[in-house]
Amino acid sequence: MDDFTSRTADHMLDYLGSDGDPGWVFFRQFGEWECLYNLENDRKFVSRLARNLEERGLIEVRRIAEGTQLRMTDAGRQQVEQRQREDEENDKLIDWSELQATLDALPSEEEWMAKIAQEIAEEQATAGDANA
Repeated sequence: MDDFTSRTADHMLDYLGSDGDPGWVFFRQFGEWECLYNLENDRKFVSRLARNLEERGLIEVRRIAEGTQLRMTDAGRQQVEQRQREDEENDKLIDWSELQATLDALPSEEEWMAKIAQEIAEEQATAGDANA
């Protein structure tokens, strides 16, 4: 498998392990995640990535009457944990204060709603003047 497929498969494994170990998961449960990565609308996209992970010993795959499922192996859980630790370390290197200052400068939801309501009222008043 090519490097791109392996990296994308690793992202799928990260998604699978993002909330801990979910146990057995149906392929169809990757639908929302798949929308972000399956840009060519490949019908066998998740299957291909699962095969990549299975070949590397990171997941197990089983077929049951309701569909195909997968779950992480111990090696898969270890890889997810390692990547999460690396992400946490990388986050520590980022100065979030500038982003926080930008977020703090944004109007509150109430202020946005008031502004939108005012714009709607002005548009309606303008439309009413044009009809008169």
